[in-house]
Amino acid sequence: MVVLTIMWSTISFIFYTLIFMNKYFEGSLYLNFYLEGVAGFLGSILSLAVYKPIKMRWSFIISVTVTFVGLVGLLVFQQGYLSPIWIKYFLVQ
Repeated sequence: MVVLTIMWSTISFIFYTLIFMNKYFEGSLYLNFYLEGVAGFLGSILSLAVYKPIKMRWSFIISVTVTFVGLVGLLVFQQGYLSPIWIKYFLVQ
């Protein structure tokens, strides 16, 4: 029960932080929410594919880790501590 409470608290904190910070990201507010919706849809589809082979415990650990790393990345790039200019080299043109 304690582990589930910690996991629920972590996931809720990350989810509501992303929603709160969405209005402060660069670009259109509408575009940011659309991209968040697409990311949520893709995450739901991928979570089904990941859950079957590695089961619930590791699925939660991986999803919380990926979400937390993404949140920290967004905050670091948005505050200007790191420049996201290197990302353009990974994009297909």
